[in-house]
Amino acid sequence: MLVQRVGEVRRQTKRSLSLELLGIQSQAPFYINEQLTKCNYYIFKEAIKMKKHKVLSAVFTRRALVYVRQKVNDDFVCLKSMEDLLALDLDSAAATETAVLSAGVSQVGHSNFR
Repeated sequence: MLVQRVGEVRRQTKRSLSLELLGIQSQAPFYINEQLTKCNYYIFKEAIKMKKHKVLSAVFTRRALVYVRQKVNDDFVCLKSMEDLLALDLDSAAATETAVLSAGVSQVGHSNFR
């Protein structure tokens, strides 16, 4: 399968993908996008928004599943439903509220990723 071969070459060379890897004389990069279900696409889109707001540190897809990491040293978590993503957001909001309250500052409102 072409996707597997491209993945192997990329892991071995640690380079970004280019048309040159396929034998075409060009340095132009190319990208391979996965086909996600509507549900997983929506989860991925919302997770990317959370990453932009620094709620998550990493978001990626592999084999049509969405994976996220909350903090840099945390393990990746596979999101199978929107509820999984919302649970991460609620855990993050609760941790932030606890940290803010322990610092003696009141917090109004929570994240609006719903």
